[in-house]
Amino acid sequence: MPTMEEYMSIALVTSACAMLVTTSLVGMGDTVTEDSFDWLFTEPKMVTASTIICRLMNDIVSHQFEQESTLLLASNAT
Repeated sequence: MPTMEEYMSIALVTSACAMLVTTSLVGMGDTVTEDSFDWLFTEPKMVTASTIICRLMNDIVSHQFEQESTLLLASNAT
């Protein structure tokens, strides 16, 4: 099993949160300047923190769902 640091180094890259932030900026049209994207690509702490929170919340909910599904499957098998 990977350490938390090893897991998070992969989990944050595969999270869609950073892509959502980028897409949100694109959707704002002319309000957003090239400087806004330059700032975003510096990996600001605000975006990194949001990505960590979103990823861990997703992992918690997925784990709970899998646990409930396993219990459901086990109870239906008997």
